[in-house]
Amino acid sequence: MVNIALLASPGVGSRLVREQLLRALPDMGLHDVDDELIRQEHLWLNARLRSVPAQARSIRSLIEGLTRDALLNYWNEAYQGIIDHIVQNKVNTNVVSFHPSYYSSRRSEFYSTLAFPISQRDDLRFSHIILLIDDIYDIQRRLGGKNDIFDLKKRLDRHLLSQRLDVYQAAKGELPDHMGETWESFRSENLNAVLSDIATWRRFDMVQAELLARAHDCKLTVLGVKHPFRSLVELIKDPNNSKTAYLSHPISRPRRAVLAGTVADWPEVVLSSNRLGDRLASEGVDLVMPTSIDEFRIMPAPDETRPYERPYRLGKRWPDLSPTGAIVPNESPADLAVLPDLLTELKLGTHARGLEKMIIGEVPFRDHFLVSNTDSFFVYRPLFGVKTSESTKERGGSFSGGVQAEIDHWVDSWDSQSFGTRKRRALFTHCLSDIEEIGWLWAGNQPQNINERKLHVRGVEQALRSHLREEYGLKRFDIENVLQGEPLREDMLDAAVMDASHDAGELRVQAYETAGKSYLVQYLSGGIERQDVLDSGDVGIFLVDGEELFDNDLRECAAFLRGESSWPTLLLDQGGVLERGLGVAAIGEWVEGLLAPS
Repeated sequence: MVNIALLASPGVGSRLVREQLLRALPDMGLHDVDDELIRQEHLWLNARLRSVPAQARSIRSLIEGLTRDALLNYWNEAYQGIIDHIVQNKVNTNVVSFHPSYYSSRRSEFYSTLAFPISQRDDLRFSHIILLIDDIYDIQRRLGGKNDIFDLKKRLDRHLLSQRLDVYQAAKGELPDHMGETWESFRSENLNAVLSDIATWRRFDMVQAELLARAHDCKLTVLGVKHPFRSLVELIKDPNNSKTAYLSHPISRPRRAVLAGTVADWPEVVLSSNRLGDRLASEGVDLVMPTSIDEFRIMPAPDETRPYERPYRLGKRWPDLSPTGAIVPNESPADLAVLPDLLTELKLGTHARGLEKMIIGEVPFRDHFLVSNTDSFFVYRPLFGVKTSESTKERGGSFSGGVQAEIDHWVDSWDSQSFGTRKRRALFTHCLSDIEEIGWLWAGNQPQNINERKLHVRGVEQALRSHLREEYGLKRFDIENVLQGEPLREDMLDAAVMDASHDAGELRVQAYETAGKSYLVQYLSGGIERQDVLDSGDVGIFLVDGEELFDNDLRECAAFLRGESSWPTLLLDQGGVLERGLGVAAIGEWVEGLLAPS
């Protein structure tokens, strides 16, 4: 028997998800604690709930009508009823759906539901925990209706009254002109506070879900509801054998190009990365995609020198992640619930920056949490750049700060025991056009960034020093002479090395080739410095010609991410992509050109 906990953070549309799952997997047992609670007739006899009409019964009326302790006692009864039902019916796959926490807007308090599922784990032990989350903007839209949890008008009126500013409770058109801008500022400030509360609630649920997974000694997978629905189905169908991979890919560069009008629509790298979810699901890998949550899209300031004069509105959302349908379809992404007129908009830049600052703090927490709770790590085309752009911010050749931080986090958690004793894998995929961006940035004959070139020259020199010292036995003085262009002589070499080769010139060529590849491997893996990680067999670098993985390439990547295959070398480059991207016949030749005096 397989038991799965399907947790839902607030406002994700969990009822719609359950309806879809029942259609897709009709043979599974699906139990929802909220539904079980509402069905219990004796509960509604409570003095606090007798006035609620039968047709208005909802989990919200329970949360706001009952005390915390009373609600949790009833919740535990409902959960126990589900345990009894599962034990009696013995269905092969059971999904138990519930919220890991509740929030009472009347009392402004959060409380956890997890004490009972943890204490009763011997009676109902989960094989997998799945948590569904969504954008704070869409959650606010779903839960922001009149008299709902995040009713903006009701909350603002309450706060203005408490601050003795109730003069502003009139509609904007009824206020004197000099008060209109302040009124818009209050509304924006209020919305920011609500969005921050939603983000805090979601963060609380993520930590709660991890706690439940650790208590049940099982894996946790967090999915945004804009993920392909197929991924959720595959996780439920075969939770014990399913493998998850976090997708790390360029986001800021293509977004900047779209916002700046450099490209008419999203670049192909965006569309190809979106297609990976469905494609890898066919190969037994469920891809966890960070862009299923797309909140860092506040419109930038028209003039970079005036950062506080910017629109208080959202830019274009990342396109749909799946042609076959999302967990919760979203054909009309939410904008901010406060849309001031154009005359006022730029005067609300302080609030736009405040919202952005909150999200800047939220993104790394969420993405690093996802990295920690996946089986493997798939870095897809991190060096991408828009070659037609004149802006260096849209060009490529380097790892973005966000992708680099995710790589560093993966390295830190590489040998984590959370998923058993096997260390997790990381795969870096680069294509020819992205390698060419390295040449544009620092590795070519006419580098864009001289300072970065100098930094990497020192890195290549250090790799060559290590090789000459450790493999050939050269002394420090001789090493520096070779780096200055002096030929490698027999008298510099260790006797054993000469006995094996007898050709100092050939050894020099090998040294340049080996040291150059060693440095480039480190660069293409995001600067991983830990040799134990690079030598473990858990890291792979895959270089391909085209800008999208062919089916055979994808299958090879999937087998590596699942841990079912090992590669003969750390770098898999079957078509000379590295040399062609750098415009040389051999890497040793590139090293010589790089180290030659300018």
